[in-house]
Amino acid sequence: SSDLWSAFDHLDLNRHPLNFPDWTHTNSVVYSPDDKALIISMRHQSWVLKIDYNDGQGAGDILWKLGYQGDFSLQNGTDPQDWFYAQHDANIISPTSKGVFQLLLFDDGNQRVLDSGGTTCGGTSTPPCTSRTPILQLDETAKTATIEWVDNAAPAYSMFGGSARLLQNGNVEF
Repeated sequence: SSDLWSAFDHLDLNRHPLNFPDWTHTNSVVYSPDDKALIISMRHQSWVLKIDYNDGQGAGDILWKLGYQGDFSLQNGTDPQDWFYAQHDANIISPTSKGVFQLLLFDDGNQRVLDSGGTTCGGTSTPPCTSRTPILQLDETAKTATIEWVDNAAPAYSMFGGSARLLQNGNVEF
């Protein structure tokens, strides 16, 4: 059916940074009114994806992948450790939702990649994993993600849940 989207049709079946059995774990779906796309948070891919939805008439193609090994270069941070990992609750916090816009999410931090060799947090000889809450400014044309603000919750660590919201007074609740 054209109104059904399956991650199995669009993602590399051999990519599973958080292993199994929850390879397709999606924990938020947000409508992007400016381009009628969907923005989904796939925790076990450590990616936020934008999908061509077009109010049910789109092709379902992935327009971009945000996160480590995705389509964007990270600005104002160090790749790979300053990307988000095993995130929850990606949501748009700017008046616009395409082009240049802001995204807020809760970065649980599971399996955070610490270096170009693929070392991850939480091992016997590596730092413990920690959670964070970043605000990212995305530029879809330049494919850049700029960390505009981040609350490093260290030493707090939420290994399985979390959410983040921008409040009317400008504070971030997580």
